[in-house]
Amino acid sequence: GDGSLIRKVRDILGRKAYLFASDIYLSQNASFKEKKINFIKGKLEDISIKQKFELIICNQVLEHVEDVNKFLVKLNNISSSGTLIVMETPNTNSLDRRFLKEF
Repeated sequence: GDGSLIRKVRDILGRKAYLFASDIYLSQNASFKEKKINFIKGKLEDISIKQKFELIICNQVLEHVEDVNKFLVKLNNISSSGTLIVMETPNTNSLDRRFLKEF
């Protein structure tokens, strides 16, 4: 994505929060550096991550994951007890999707 969600999270939580982003594209790396957001290029399930996170947001990600089980195991491995995981996927049955399917 364009990184707008994690940049908004940075604005809300402030500079003391440790934020981490991963994507298969490097397009947002410069804006992440200026916002003090740690970025690693690659698929989450293939990246070595030692940290545990209290909040994990997967926005429009799951539908692109090749091995969902491997992805979910990774989420579990990087979660601390009480971690909140928020996942959003497109609703392919939504009214706007039906009307705009050609675009």
